[in-house]
Amino acid sequence: MKPWQLLAFGIFLGLLSSALILLVISQPVGEPIQILPAPTLGPIMVDVAGEVLNPGLYTLPAGARVADGISAAGGVLDTANTNQINLAARLADGDKIWVPEVGQTVINIPDTTVRSTGFLININAASASEIETLPGIGEVKAGQIVSYRDEHGLFMSVEDLLNVPGIGPELLETIRPLITLSD
Repeated sequence: MKPWQLLAFGIFLGLLSSALILLVISQPVGEPIQILPAPTLGPIMVDVAGEVLNPGLYTLPAGARVADGISAAGGVLDTANTNQINLAARLADGDKIWVPEVGQTVINIPDTTVRSTGFLININAASASEIETLPGIGEVKAGQIVSYRDEHGLFMSVEDLLNVPGIGPELLETIRPLITLSD
C-alpha cells in the first residue's frame, strides 16, 4: 500500500471508532417504545325479559350469545317459544333479549334497527319516523301515535297505547319490550 492510502485508511478507522464510541456513550433521545397488551373487552349488560324464570339485568362476558343470557335468567318457562328467537346471536352491551310466549306472533325486527340505536324507543318523545321502526307500525300508525300524544298529552303507561286506533293487545305485546316512556 502506498503511504497516502495507509494514511486515508487510518483516518477512516479513527473516524469509525470515534463514531462507535459516541454512539455507545450517548444518552437515548425520546421515550422508549412500550408494547401494551391487547385490550380485553369488558363485560356487557343485557336485559332479559319475557318467558324466562328470572327476568332482569344480567352481566355477561363479552362475546356472549342469546342462549347465555337466557341461561343467566334461569332458563325459559314452559310457556316460552324459543323457535322465534335466534339463540346463537351475539350480544352487545345494552341489548334486550325478549322470549315470546307460545302462540304469540312475533314480528322480527332487522338487527340493524335494534343495534343502531341500542336503546328503547321513547314513545313520549320519538318522531313518527322513529316509531315506524317498531315491528307492525307503519307510517299511518306512527302518525296516529304522534297525533294521539299531541292531543292527549304524554303516555302515562304503555297500556295507554291501546287508546290509539289500530293498536290492539297483540301488537302492544309485540312492541312492549322495545319501547319506553322516558329516556
